[in-house]
Formats: sequence, structure tokens, C-alpha cells
Amino acid sequence: MNIFSLSILMMLLSTASSAWAKGGYIYEHAGDVKVAVAGGTPRAATDSLPLDDNTIVTTGDRSRAILKFEDGQLVILRSNTSFKINKYDFDIDRAEKSHIFFSLLKGGLRAVTGLIGDRNKSAFKMSTPGATIGIRGTDFMLQLEGEAMYGQVTNGAVAMQTTTGLGLFSAGQSSFMPSPSAA
Repeated sequence: MNIFSLSILMMLLSTASSAWAKGGYIYEHAGDVKVAVAGGTPRAATDSLPLDDNTIVTTGDRSRAILKFEDGQLVILRSNTSFKINKYDFDIDRAEKSHIFFSLLKGGLRAVTGLIGDRNKSAFKMSTPGATIGIRGTDFMLQLEGEAMYGQVTNGAVAMQTTTGLGLFSAGQSSFMPSPSAA
């Protein structure tokens, strides 16, 4: 684990609350942020709101949300974003056996890897309408614009799998995919 990941984890552990019962919560939000669980009716988000599997978090115009997870994973949602927590399974005693499956449905985000991704890089998966993202101890950003997807890696590496192939991007590199069928 690098010093950045360790400092993020320490910050998260110092702000832990009972909201972590299922692994994640809304740490902070601003503007119009809604949460819908398992296809239910969206409701207004509140800080410290627990996030369960099959939850969609949506941000409106000029809105944002910071999501924190028990293993130290951070997800920062930009305005006009829809993000789904498909499955988050973390066991602190067996972090290497834990796993994350998120989906970016629209909009943009920044994600910073926690213990799960640090200890077992194949245990983190993020899907988008056009690609599946895997990480390699990472801090990365994604933005969807229609069918196009832009990415930038700040730390670590990202593997982007599409129907036409696999792209690997390292820290300092950016990616552009004009459509899901583009190489």
C-alpha cells in the first residue's frame, strides 16, 4: 500500500460511523443529489446516508457527492452523473478476498482505490455503457459524453476492455473512446 492510500484509509477510519454498516456512505454532498435503492423511488441524499448494494446515486446540475467506503475507496461524483453500486463486499480480515463492482451510467467521476484494489487488483470492476474498467492501484477519472468516454489516470494504471480490445493506461496518460465499438 502506498503512502497516499494509507493516508486516505486513516482519514476514513477516523471519520467512521455506524453509517458504514454495509460498507459505504455519502460522506458529503452539495446540490441536488438523489439515492434510489434496488429500483425504488429516488429520495434526497443526506450526509452519512448508508449505501447498500443495488443503489444508484444521481447528481443534478451544479451538484456533487463524495462517497466513502470501508476499505478506503473514494468515489467523487460530478454534476449530472448517475452511478450504481452493484456489489460491494469487504471483509477487513480478508481484504484480498473482497470485491467491488460499480457502474458509471452517465456523467463523470474520480475514483481512488482502497484496500480491496490495493490487495487484489482484479477484485475491482467498473462498467460503463461502452467498456469495463479494471484498476492497478489507482486514482483515475472518467467522463461520459453521449457514446464517447474520456479517461485520465493520476496514479497507478487502468485497463479498459471494450468489445474491440484492451487498452492499458498509466499515470499521466489520458484516453478517449469515441464510441463503444471504437478501438
